[in-house]
Amino acid sequence: MKKRFLCSSMAICLASLLCLLAFPVQASITPSDLKCSDKISGWVWQNDPDFGHKHMGSKSTVGKFDDAQVQSSYSSIISSGKALWGSAINFSTTAPGNAGVQNIITSSSTPNTEGPASTQIISINASSGHITQWRMTIYSALFDEKATDMKKKIIAHEIGHVYGLDHLYDASKYTSLMYGGYAGGSSAQTLQQDEILGMNLLTHTHTSHSFPAFTQVVGGNSHRSICSGCKGYREAAHATDYYTWYNSSQHKNVCVCGYTVGYSSHRMSQGTCLDCGGP
Repeated sequence: MKKRFLCSSMAICLASLLCLLAFPVQASITPSDLKCSDKISGWVWQNDPDFGHKHMGSKSTVGKFDDAQVQSSYSSIISSGKALWGSAINFSTTAPGNAGVQNIITSSSTPNTEGPASTQIISINASSGHITQWRMTIYSALFDEKATDMKKKIIAHEIGHVYGLDHLYDASKYTSLMYGGYAGGSSAQTLQQDEILGMNLLTHTHTSHSFPAFTQVVGGNSHRSICSGCKGYREAAHATDYYTWYNSSQHKNVCVCGYTVGYSSHRMSQGTCLDCGGP
C-alpha cells in the first residue's frame, strides 16, 4: 500500500482517505474467499477438506421420495418446512420413480442418537463447490412423535443443510434455526434474518459484496470488513498507511483502520518530517 504523508501538500490524499472510510468498496468474490462465523455472520457454511465450501449455487433443487410410503407420510410436512424459508429457496419434491432426480428423501425406523433427521451431501462439483447430489433421512421413531410445529422446523433445518448451511454452536445463537446444540430440535428455534442472508449467498442470489473500509480492529495482527449484504467478512493484516506525530524523535505508523502498527524515527528535512509533516 502506498504511504500517505500527513502534511499540507498532501491534503488531497487525506480527503481521499476520508472518502474511503465513508463509502463502501464494491467487490465480487467467490464464497471460498469469504469468512463467516456464528457470532459475526449468524450463519456458517459447510466446509469440505477436499473441495472447500459446499453450497447449492442456485435457489432450485429437487428431492425424490424414496418410495410411496415416504411420500404419503412426509410430503405435507416437507412442504410446510420448506415454506419457512419463503422466497429464499425453490425447493421441490417429486414422486418415486423419477429417474432424472438423484436427490433422495427417505425414512428409517432405525434409532438415530444425533436427532430426528439428517442430511448427507453425496457429491460436489469439484471446480465450483456446488452440491450436485444429497440425501435427507427422516428417523421416524424420533420425528413422528414431535409436534407439527417442531416437525416443520426440523425439515427447514435439514433443508438448510441441503443448500450448504452448517450448524451454529455459539450459545448466543440458540434461537437460530441452524443451531446444532439441540439433538432433537427445540421450539425456541426460528429462522433468523442472518440465516436468510447466508442462504442468499449459497444460492448465488447475493453475489456482489459491499465491503466498507477496514475499520474493525480484530487484534494486533489484522482488521476486518463485513459485507453489508450477507455479513460474510474479509480479514487482512495491518499495514502502515500513514504517519502521525508522536514526539520529537518518532511518529506513529498508523493503519487505515486507525490501529497503531508501530513507531519509527522522523526523516527530517529543513526542520520538517518528510513522513508525518511534523513538528
